[in-house]
Amino acid sequence: EGNKLNKNVAVSKGSILTNVNKGSGLFRVSTPTTVASVKGTEFITKVEEGGATQFLVTDGEVEVRILVTDETAVVGKGQTALISALGELHLRASNPDDLSAAEQIELESMRETVPKVIRIPVLDENGRVKYIEITY
Repeated sequence: EGNKLNKNVAVSKGSILTNVNKGSGLFRVSTPTTVASVKGTEFITKVEEGGATQFLVTDGEVEVRILVTDETAVVGKGQTALISALGELHLRASNPDDLSAAEQIELESMRETVPKVIRIPVLDENGRVKYIEITY
């Protein structure tokens, strides 16, 4: 996508808070049951033992594709997508019980602090310098 670096993250178990800036290139999160494509959004991915997956969107939207059925759904701000290990999709409004105490603290701290950025130069397949930015 032009001079932007595409990113793919695989999550097989656990949770990850992701904040993707608009215009930063394609960003995908793969789990055992889904592939989520995002541009400019903030969301939490949770994968349980056995592959059941949740996407909790706190800003923007995430397009979720179920691997076994190829069904897609757009999950917007304030929504949670629940995908069973068998690929059954349920979309509903998010609620406070969706987040563990640690996830809630992490989400709040991300919004309260001034972010720091690390820029890592990498070469693409054409030998051009691209940058991976990690904000923490």
